[in-house]
Amino acid sequence: MASILNALRRALGVSEPSVTVPEPPSDGTTKPPETIDLHPLSRWLEVVTTIAGTVTLTGAILFYFGWARTAAAFGYFGIDLSVLDLSFRDYLLRSVNSAFGVLGTAVGLTLVALLAHRYVLEELQQNPRLVKVLGQVLLGAGALAVLVGVLAAIGLAARLAAWPVAPPALLIGLALGIYGSHLTGRARAEIDPTPRTPPAPSMYGLLAVVAVLLIFWTTSSYASYGGNLAARRLAADVDSRPHVVIYSKTDLGLSGPGTSPRSLPRASGRYRFRYDGLRLLIKSGERFFLLPAGWTRARGSVLVIRDSPDIRVEFSVEG
Repeated sequence: MASILNALRRALGVSEPSVTVPEPPSDGTTKPPETIDLHPLSRWLEVVTTIAGTVTLTGAILFYFGWARTAAAFGYFGIDLSVLDLSFRDYLLRSVNSAFGVLGTAVGLTLVALLAHRYVLEELQQNPRLVKVLGQVLLGAGALAVLVGVLAAIGLAARLAAWPVAPPALLIGLALGIYGSHLTGRARAEIDPTPRTPPAPSMYGLLAVVAVLLIFWTTSSYASYGGNLAARRLAADVDSRPHVVIYSKTDLGLSGPGTSPRSLPRASGRYRFRYDGLRLLIKSGERFFLLPAGWTRARGSVLVIRDSPDIRVEFSVEG
């Protein structure tokens, strides 16, 4: 949390208070306090702490993204994640491909925002009144984005887009509002240098908490939307999954739309039953999660088979 607060202070251009230690008078006169500069090692530690905090937050977001996307995708087929027993690495790997575009877009927008902020700071010295107007415009845009997010959250703007609107709208509105308020305050200080009371430190902490919560909400909503969309595409083309044939010594009782169970003659070998018309959904641990070839949400169930020496599983791809 400390690294997030430091990053927020730097983004808003608020410096941390310097540490001053007054020297005791030696000749009966009072000397002004001297400012003690921080040791270079402390600055390096701050940089390392900030990087570590950013990496930790990114890893947490990727894991949460993978978890939410996987939960939505397999939930479409009626499978709970507790049944799959996936590992931390599985969730991270499942998030990388789908989250790469989002993270790339976020990094690109951040770089553009930093470049724009640098230009605004230069313009602030030349034309503070124009920067003040810009800050007020950003405040208005942020308020509008928050309004759209609130309307979407309560269901009044659900048809604005196919993807979730509320979380990103609220997050963008918060960012625009904070930055617009910061620019307005800086411009007013340039126009009228009268000292003003700075925001309380607790305000930065509250904004950081709200921002983190909105980031995770946005991540969850987008990941769930992507997982559900991927599951619908898979369900619309079940035949694109690997084809599975199971041989078994005993009758497994597998049935479903499109499956073809049949008995094998004793002379054919050690297996007595064969099951065709199955498609692989996922293999987790020692279990195969299979779909009948004619699976739909209205009819058909996901079949779960545990791997054992009594069965033989063959995979193929339809040519």
